Amino acid sequence: MIAGMPSGIEHLRAMTEEELIAAHDNINSNRALPSSYFLDELRRREAERAELASYKLAAESHNLARRVFWLTVVSTVFAGFAAIVAIIALFLR
Repeated sequence: MIAGMPSGIEHLRAMTEEELIAAHDNINSNRALPSSYFLDELRRREAERAELASYKLAAESHNLARRVFWLTVVSTVFAGFAAIVAIIALFLR
């Protein structure tokens, strides 16, 4: 095991981003480990955050579309009611 290198994936994933960056800088100063080791973990975390944000955005968009649909239904019903009232008003003159 290389000094300063996490002992496993669980330990690596438990590290904060600041700890990852510090470990990357420490190990890279010795060039004992490829520089992509910690950078890959940082990219994985960034991708995980982006995926979660994308999922939340999709869920919010779905809820918005559902609300717009029901507002359209209500609006159509009111428009139909207004048309019926207008036709009745024409005949009652």
